[in-house]
Amino acid sequence: MRTLYARFCLCFTLIAALKIYAQDYTLRTKDVQIKAYDASFYKLIDKKAKAFVLYDKGIWLEGPIMLPDKSLIFSDVKANKVLRYEKNRGVGVYLSPSHFQNGHTLDTNGSLIAASHGKRSIERFENGKWDILVDSYQGKKFNSPNDCIVHSNGDIYFTDPAFGINNTQESYGGKIEQDGEYVYRYTPKNKKLVRLHTPLLKAPNGLALSPDEKTLYIADSQRAYNTKDSTLHAQIIAYTLGQDKNLSEERVFATFKEGFPDGIKVDSLGNVWASGKRGILVFSPQGMLLGEIVLGNVVSNLAFGEDEAKKSVLYITAKNELIKIELP
Repeated sequence: MRTLYARFCLCFTLIAALKIYAQDYTLRTKDVQIKAYDASFYKLIDKKAKAFVLYDKGIWLEGPIMLPDKSLIFSDVKANKVLRYEKNRGVGVYLSPSHFQNGHTLDTNGSLIAASHGKRSIERFENGKWDILVDSYQGKKFNSPNDCIVHSNGDIYFTDPAFGINNTQESYGGKIEQDGEYVYRYTPKNKKLVRLHTPLLKAPNGLALSPDEKTLYIADSQRAYNTKDSTLHAQIIAYTLGQDKNLSEERVFATFKEGFPDGIKVDSLGNVWASGKRGILVFSPQGMLLGEIVLGNVVSNLAFGEDEAKKSVLYITAKNELIKIELP
């Protein structure tokens, strides 16, 4: 009888686990408009590209990153969860509570790195648990780390705006201890933390490196604090990253007439893909706007990946939706 009961419980557990995926799984097409301002844009995305909604039950989705097993994780920041998308299974819960994780990246060993609003830290998942790598600068807690990237030498670059700590739907709140909003470089090998010199930046958000790692791009999303104030910064700033790891040649790379940039990514050709008010804007390495992917929704972030057939895919988080677009 006990054996029969155990089998029943196991079957029930498996069915329940499958339902977690089944009830959240959806796949439908979404209207998308591909607007080219330069003919070269059509080499990056098909003019008749289709967008597929993989999930639409989020509150505020963020931080997508493809894992080595080809699954995709992404944050539902306001739901205090990290979700996972797997082809043919759909979306299930990856981490709950997530302590309001936002951006994600992988380190040089393939370990997952997260920017945590709740823990006010940069943390790493290793050996089955999350470990805080760094959570303060000169003895004072960070604001709410937002996004992070990893250099090929292992250094972690991350932004620390106050968006999270100022919003109790995206953090546990708390007292601001830093005297501003900054960008940092953390070296895990020697645990050295450096605050970068970025005087033009007011509200650092997404960030990305050029393919040769000689240019660092950072989104300045100051307008997020008041979208009606056009005097607030809504731009991407570029820096030359020297061999000595210092930043120089601070310059405005691109400005946004409406909305503001959030997450940004750089493709293998050096083009900068930036989230925006209506979709994604794509800029050449020289800062020329090549085109837009208009989705009619605010985009928070994006990630490049590939499917099982090794076809290039663009994943997009847009408010409550996770969207997929196949690339050439």
